[in-house]
Parts: sequence; C-alpha cells; structure tokens
Amino acid sequence: MAKMLKEPIEIYRDDYIVVFAMDEKSFGGAHHYYNIYEVEDIEKVDHILSATAIHYIRLQEGPILEHGVNGISNEAMLAIVRDRLNDFQSGDFPSFFNEAALSGVEFSNACLLARTQERKNRGVEGRSEN
Repeated sequence: MAKMLKEPIEIYRDDYIVVFAMDEKSFGGAHHYYNIYEVEDIEKVDHILSATAIHYIRLQEGPILEHGVNGISNEAMLAIVRDRLNDFQSGDFPSFFNEAALSGVEFSNACLLARTQERKNRGVEGRSEN
C-alpha cells in the first residue's frame, strides 16, 4: 500500500479550496490518496498535516483481482463530474462552458472504457500485466 508523504504535494488551488496528493506514487505511477482543505484553514497552520481536511478521496490502489476494491476508479470520478455537469446543463443556467467540459469528460470516459475493454480482450484486466 501507499506510503504517505511527509510533505504532501499541492495539485490544485482556487480561492476557496486546495487539494493535496498525500501519498507517494505507487501502482501505475500514480497517487492514490488526496485531501481537500479550505484555503483559510490551511493558512492558519504551520504544516498541512496539522489542518483538518474537509474531504478525502481514495482511489483504487492496485488491480482489483489482486488487491480487492480499496478505492474508487477514475471512471467513477468522471461519472460524478458527468452527472453534475448534466444537471447544470438541464438547470436554469446552462452554458457553453459546461457543455464543452461535459464533452471532455465523456471523451475521457470513453477512452478509459476502451482501455478496459482492450485489456479484457487480452485477458489481463484486473491484473498487474501490461
């Protein structure tokens, strides 16, 4: 399993929230643990690990057939974003920007699903095989 970083890596910040990758890269060369903080909370502490996260995200670490389900997939994350963008588009304030973002999310999901299908066809899906 992932080893936690002593100095988490900031990967996103806006006026209100900041997101940190909390672990060293492992399976697949990716991070698997992310913490989300309010900007004003992290500005009050000496070190990010002293702050209280408002939410955390744990992504799947390792192939499911070898490690079981231990986090969410990229596809699940994209499904959440797709659902929200669809809701915004069917609400009172649809926009070109949401529609463009939705197209990008749908393209990303299609690419990931194609990758999964290709791996299933080769019999390596869910395993540490290329």
